[in-house]
Amino acid sequence: MSKEIERKYLVKNDMWRKDAGPGVLYRQGYLSTDPERSVRVRVAGDKAFLTIKGKTQGAARDEFEYPIPTEDGEQLLRTLCVNRRVRRRKSGPRPGGSGDPQRRARGRQAGVGRSRSHLG
Repeated sequence: MSKEIERKYLVKNDMWRKDAGPGVLYRQGYLSTDPERSVRVRVAGDKAFLTIKGKTQGAARDEFEYPIPTEDGEQLLRTLCVNRRVRRRKSGPRPGGSGDPQRRARGRQAGVGRSRSHLG
């Protein structure tokens, strides 16, 4: 188990892109969005994960993440996820570059960037 701390910030411009690699397309959906916990399936490139997150307390919450077969992740996205499906691209620094990975949402949250720290 780890603790997740999430900080949100508004991205002023696209200057960070010059140091970013091509990124990985993330597709995710939620199996549960109960206020006390969320259960998410995510397919990122050729990998898939099941993530369980507890209720946020302050800026942190418990997080459990497990790799699952990609085929299972694809099927869960198609058949069991509730209506909150998300597509985004996560871009990290190019090899030899510096900086934290940047995540830019599309659609309703366009322009919002996020940074996360995991403890544990």
